[in-house]
Amino acid sequence: MGINFPAAPIIGELYPTPAIAGIPQYKWDGTAWLAMTPSALTYVQRGGDTMTGHLALPVSPAAANAVRRDFVEAYAAPFDAMSYSGMQINGSMEVSQENGSTSFTVTAGSLIKHVCDGWFINKNGTCTGVAARSLYALTPGLPYLLGMSVSTAQASILAGDYVQFVQNIEGYRIAKLGWGTASARSITISFWVQTSRTGTYTGSVRNGAADRSYAFSYTVPSDDRAASSFVAAGSGEAREGGGSYAERIVRFGDQSPAAMRDKAHLVLDIMEERMTPLGKGWADVTATQVYTVFDIHSYIGDEFVRRGAMAGGLTWHFARPPVQGLDFEVDVRGVDSEVVI
Repeated sequence: MGINFPAAPIIGELYPTPAIAGIPQYKWDGTAWLAMTPSALTYVQRGGDTMTGHLALPVSPAAANAVRRDFVEAYAAPFDAMSYSGMQINGSMEVSQENGSTSFTVTAGSLIKHVCDGWFINKNGTCTGVAARSLYALTPGLPYLLGMSVSTAQASILAGDYVQFVQNIEGYRIAKLGWGTASARSITISFWVQTSRTGTYTGSVRNGAADRSYAFSYTVPSDDRAASSFVAAGSGEAREGGGSYAERIVRFGDQSPAAMRDKAHLVLDIMEERMTPLGKGWADVTATQVYTVFDIHSYIGDEFVRRGAMAGGLTWHFARPPVQGLDFEVDVRGVDSEVVI
């Protein structure tokens, strides 16, 4: 039986396509046409093949003959970890393409105008002033703020009068929260405030139709008070110094309970070192967050509770740190007011 193979095949091309009953199917490897066995046609090969459909596990990932769940998640996990940095865009106000740090006039009446990328001022009422993205460091590493300086105050505030800074968040960025369903997840809102005017201020999270919202309030207790909040960047279990990254990782490749305890011990030591120059300690922390896919219960008492590292609670994110080889990461923050919705 003669077979009329294609004259200029590409690597991986199958012939005949689609397969014909009773006729072997062949695959071009760049040199020759190789007869494909039924298993080779059914399963993705270890090298050279491209997976074109979803991975389907035969049974629960906990079973011995199924692929381990943490390996399946290895690629997506860095993005899971980064997602906890916030769903807002330009939260540190660093990008300001339209105005830079140039102020603009806030006139009487209604006004909607971008202050910097992603953030706009929305106002209604008779007060006037100027608004800008300003260079003013409230806390180390965050050099900018959004501000409005009032030049003409409004003597009487009526229903429907307001001044607010707003960011619209795309629906696809919050879809994972499952709001409106039985599996809805909570969020934490953190921000810094400085004002020369004491009193009660408000904020809210609302949907685009403005028919569902969660409102909260906070109090500025003293004049010209800069918040003493701080954020200590996350650290994994890698020591500082020379050598390769793998050489500096504590008990590299070992995820036994004893090894995870040693990793946690180093990471918490590092967090203490990062807080010390800020004049902060565990008593100032309002949120401690752990990122790992390995169990933490065996050493919570010795490593977290003993240090006082759970004064503000502990949040465990089941995700790998966004660096290959790391198994354990912690970040901390301390804010004057933390609202969980």
